[in-house]
Amino acid sequence: MTRLATALALLTTMVLAGSAGAATVVSTETDANGGDFSNSHKTPSVFAPDVAVVTGSQNRKSDIDWLVFDGFAPGTERLDFTFTNPGGDWGGLHLRLKSEPFQNRHDWWPLLGSWSLEGVSDGRSLTVSYMLDGYTGPIHAVIDFYPGNDLGNGTGVHYSIARVGGVTLPAPGPAPVPLPAGGALALGGLAALVVLRRPHRR
Repeated sequence: MTRLATALALLTTMVLAGSAGAATVVSTETDANGGDFSNSHKTPSVFAPDVAVVTGSQNRKSDIDWLVFDGFAPGTERLDFTFTNPGGDWGGLHLRLKSEPFQNRHDWWPLLGSWSLEGVSDGRSLTVSYMLDGYTGPIHAVIDFYPGNDLGNGTGVHYSIARVGGVTLPAPGPAPVPLPAGGALALGGLAALVVLRRPHRR
């Protein structure tokens, strides 16, 4: 390979790398094993510090999601829990946070935080925040949905949990990013030079 071809390959790598920004890592319940976050306190669904957003929902009348946030990137300020109820007239849940694993569904002590939320409806989302104040984790969370939620008219209570602040790490295997304006033209010109510089056989 000529020096010019080597330079062309290096330039292509640099342009592609420079175009790709850091992506937010999102973990959705539909991608979880069996399409459902853990229903057992013994084997909670665990999210590494690079997972910036977790989204899930109530999948059935008596549903409970057990989650663990396994540490936080430096600078993370809080966890924001937002609950919605698409199409439903009423919904509610218990949200509890601990620094240690939950022992059972009725484990209420000691807690980092606890909220009993009612009235989550199609037109009224609810958000609660847990301030870390320098705490680096882990945080064990349980979302215990009320069985009386209006599942008949809607799809149950949905939630998103966002780490706010800190370093957002890139997702593994980012999708190819288009070249910036003029990049393709510049690479094409360099490729033409490579062809012209090749020795011709007679």
